[in-house]
Amino acid sequence: MKFKSVRRAMLTGLLIGMLTLAFGVYQIQAESTTIIVPDDYPSIQEAINNANEGDTIYVRNGTYYENVVVNKSISLIGENRDATIIDGNSAGKVIEVTTSNVTINGFTMLNSTGLVVYNSSSTTISHNKIIGNNYGILLNQSSNNALKNNTISGNSLFGIYLHHSNNNIIIGNNISHNGLVLWMLWWSLDGIKLYNSSDNTIFHNNFVGNSVNTLGVDSVNVWDNGYPSGGNYWGSVGFDSADLYNGPSQNVSGSDGIADTPYDIHRDKQDNYPLINPWSPTQTIVKMKGKDYPVTIVSNTTINLIVTTKNTLRFESLGPTGEKGYIHTIFPIVNTTEIKVFIDGEKLTPPPFPLINANATHYFIYFELTVSTHNIEFQFAPTPDKLELVALVSALTILLAVAVIVAVYVGKRKRNTEIIS
Repeated sequence: MKFKSVRRAMLTGLLIGMLTLAFGVYQIQAESTTIIVPDDYPSIQEAINNANEGDTIYVRNGTYYENVVVNKSISLIGENRDATIIDGNSAGKVIEVTTSNVTINGFTMLNSTGLVVYNSSSTTISHNKIIGNNYGILLNQSSNNALKNNTISGNSLFGIYLHHSNNNIIIGNNISHNGLVLWMLWWSLDGIKLYNSSDNTIFHNNFVGNSVNTLGVDSVNVWDNGYPSGGNYWGSVGFDSADLYNGPSQNVSGSDGIADTPYDIHRDKQDNYPLINPWSPTQTIVKMKGKDYPVTIVSNTTINLIVTTKNTLRFESLGPTGEKGYIHTIFPIVNTTEIKVFIDGEKLTPPPFPLINANATHYFIYFELTVSTHNIEFQFAPTPDKLELVALVSALTILLAVAVIVAVYVGKRKRNTEIIS
């Protein structure tokens, strides 16, 4: 009986192991994959219909006449946002998102209602062109999403429309020549009812040439990233502020690229640190202590020939000779003790420039120059970290010990020599 019991236990264990192995194989087979349109499926919608959660759908350049519904947590990536075009054909919505954890990147969306996001969170819409629609982007009861680095232009009604949507981040978008660019409303059948779309963070966007830039009703939002990061660029029409001062209160003599007076949004709401110049970033990487750190360069000059070496960033700045230019560089704080700026080999010494400020995470380095062809260099002197300090102390301790031993030895030899003589 005991033998049979053991045998049954062994068979049971073997069966469980086989099932576990089978389940493991199934899990491996269910890993995310990349589907290519039109290689694998002729249309974007057909690719979505056949995708699994977590898959990536990569869409090659071309014009796709579709009304796309994204109802799975996938990444939808276009090959080139200027050449990967989804045309809504004047019907429905170009793209409709009805779930969370979606990424949409690298498309031109046109000729319908642009991009509508329903009941979604943790969705990122970035590096798209949304042009020539009635709505640009509509977030409907969607919170904790990101709209980043999109061009939203020429939409007849709204550029961005937030409908009962909170805690979203809207950053780095070019929002221009729309009917009403950013509307935070909710309405019901009994007329117009205004509900909050609040706690959204909106900065480093360019608002240019819109019929009305913003309309927010019963909505409390953040329109800047504090000082010295700044807020948004509001164009020159209807907002004329000098840049003669700097500092959190804008009361210290000298320019910093931030307007000296706030921009009034609606009623008592303000962008406290509006940008004097458009937000036009160039991204690069600087290596420090063996790690890569992102650096942002914002300038009204053309930035070329970027070269990064250990603790150094170099590039060429050029534009129409004689005009006033500026360079604003944003660099992560990585135990840096000293920052030096050189123009054509000559070190800048304040006052007035460079103006170097910092928040909890980044340095903000601002200076102005007369535009021509210039070679710009930043040098970042890092602070030794704890391990480096320990190694240095250890090396000094060893050297000191060796010096003591040598001194004792030399002294002993000298005394012996004196005794002998």
